[in-house]
Amino acid sequence: MTGDGVNDAPALAQADIGIAVDDATDAARAAADIVLVSPGLSVIITAIRMSREIFLRMKNYAMYSIAMTVRIVFTFGILTVAWNWYFPPILVVILAILNDGTILTISKDNVVASPHPDSWKLKEVFISSISFGLWLTLSTIVLFAIVNNSSGFESTGVENLCVGCMKDECHDFFQGQYQTCVMENNATGCGEMTGSVPQAASVSDVGAFRESAINAYWTQYQEKYDSRSKLFEDLADVHLNWLPNDAKPSAETAYNQFVYSYTLGVGGEAYEGDYDVFNAAQLGKGVTFIGNDEVPITNEVSFCDYVWGFSNWNSTWTRDNEMIGPGIQRKEGVLRSLVYLQVSISGQALIFVTRTAGSNNWFFAEKPCNLLLIAFVFAQVVASVIGWIGFGGYPTDRIAVIGCGGGYTLIAWLWAIVWQFPLDLIKFTVNYILTKNTYASKAFTERINAGHPTMTHSVVTNTQRSIRASRTV
Repeated sequence: MTGDGVNDAPALAQADIGIAVDDATDAARAAADIVLVSPGLSVIITAIRMSREIFLRMKNYAMYSIAMTVRIVFTFGILTVAWNWYFPPILVVILAILNDGTILTISKDNVVASPHPDSWKLKEVFISSISFGLWLTLSTIVLFAIVNNSSGFESTGVENLCVGCMKDECHDFFQGQYQTCVMENNATGCGEMTGSVPQAASVSDVGAFRESAINAYWTQYQEKYDSRSKLFEDLADVHLNWLPNDAKPSAETAYNQFVYSYTLGVGGEAYEGDYDVFNAAQLGKGVTFIGNDEVPITNEVSFCDYVWGFSNWNSTWTRDNEMIGPGIQRKEGVLRSLVYLQVSISGQALIFVTRTAGSNNWFFAEKPCNLLLIAFVFAQVVASVIGWIGFGGYPTDRIAVIGCGGGYTLIAWLWAIVWQFPLDLIKFTVNYILTKNTYASKAFTERINAGHPTMTHSVVTNTQRSIRASRTV
């Protein structure tokens, strides 16, 4: 219904869509759903087209937002529960600022308006969004599992991040060293692999053997992997301890102290001057000594457990917590940068899939607006720089973020691209199952009065129209 005078106000209010034309009275404008500011009625066509474009942009963003929420919750929930692997909140905040902030440029995106009236169709929106989110979750979990549990990408020249692999190799190496030592000498000259030493042991012999075994291990490690010094690059300080003056020694200082204890003062370097490690352990300083024939020099923590795992090797240094070792801190820190970068790239690239959900087209077949493309490039260049260089061990040793380097940055991009194309297949499948074809079926199953409180979302019968038309407003 269109009108311009005071007498048209009741009809405009009762109509499904009341339109006040140009130069209409204030009463007509107040009662109308749409107010035209240009002469003529042809502008109604433009208004309908623009409103459908705006609605489609909102719908595309809603699908993107729901999918990303599902993806973030499931991805990091699974990684935390299944692998005891933490993702620092600062990276989630950066994801929100870069991806969700720049994605607001979708308000200017190029869209093809639906030829028919459209609605939210929440069933389709939620099923599509959840499917997208679960697929992206799977992409990250598979990447994490390959990098964390195997040496899958080592052949490409990138750093091996398989902590479990290195810990097993370390145990095998030291087991061989201890077996050889016991066969050539006896337990009194070797001690236990866990760091414990018999009370009748030769302290100097045990210390010399262990220092030799540690040096041999690092020689083997450097031949197969990277230098030992690289393992200690960008590591966070040891912030949980009972050291005097609230000290926060570096990870390498803590490592040298562990080696000093493990080798009974022969290797490594004491934190604050040399002391008798064997006697200190017998007195229970920092360790739990129950008075048997074995002195727990490092609280039953082996060299491999310290470097590649979590250990409470001395309460003075760990505050009776499981302290993260330098090896696992380094590898997990690099892995965080890789996961962050892959989540960022694949997450924001999802908008190119959701923006073509209505037309049911390939994501690359419809060009986005330049502003959206620029926003995507800007956000992901910044994300790539963050992933490449990291935060130098910030914020803490348990959730350190260390740069993954150029190799893993390239892998993150390629991985996101490969997993991007199946998203369109998911979109086509969901659209076919739920709607059979897109932009061809009637959008409304009931007539909706746009804004009138007495008739909102209700079916308007001819009888009701007659009754309401006779009322005065």
